[in-house]
Amino acid sequence: MPPAAVPLDSEECMADDSAFSKKRLETLVAEKQGLLEQLNVPPRAAAFLREHALKLQVAGVVVVLAVVGWQAFSAWQERTADEGAARLALALEAVDSGERQRLLAEVGDRYGSTGAGLWARLELGHLERQAGRLDEALSHYRAVAEELNRKSPLAPLVELALAVTLEIKGQPGEAMSHYQGLAAWDGFAEQACLGMGRLHEAQGALDQARQTYEAYLARADQNSALPKERVAERLARLKAQ
Repeated sequence: MPPAAVPLDSEECMADDSAFSKKRLETLVAEKQGLLEQLNVPPRAAAFLREHALKLQVAGVVVVLAVVGWQAFSAWQERTADEGAARLALALEAVDSGERQRLLAEVGDRYGSTGAGLWARLELGHLERQAGRLDEALSHYRAVAEELNRKSPLAPLVELALAVTLEIKGQPGEAMSHYQGLAAWDGFAEQACLGMGRLHEAQGALDQARQTYEAYLARADQNSALPKERVAERLARLKAQ
């Protein structure tokens, strides 16, 4: 009859089966060393990889986390922009001016520097101007302007709003400055020209007004996208005086 098997100590079994046992680690190192040689990694490079393996693994994890975090942030930005646009549309549809102002203020406060938030604050400025509160309107416009760059589609709209409001307020010097800035956008060049000419005429500088209209029409002759009718009519009227 064969001798009874001697039971192994449970801790010894666990040590043998552990992924971190000495024998297992030696096996993994040997496999890694063989893999590097099979891939024809230069000896010095292989030595560097073995020496800094842990640091490289940690760096890889950091990169992965950064990518995942950026994707999550981009998704959040996109979702926020969509929500803001929907709320802005609802605010603009409001018939009652008081309700519209309240909804626009909510969009401006909640969505801050997003496109919807900036547009809402621009619309708030228009409501203030329509109500005759020009200082409040200018405050809205200037706050929006500080957060925009020249490439934003809102930039010329804010420039025009500032120019018109300052003209109404009786500050021709500042209004002229904004009209001159507005002239850089082809889509608003006609409005800028008419505004500058109007300011010159109001100050009795008729020669400067005429020169402004003529310069615009010469530019329009070179750019078919620029409308000419209103400026041509203004110039003809001025010459007839």
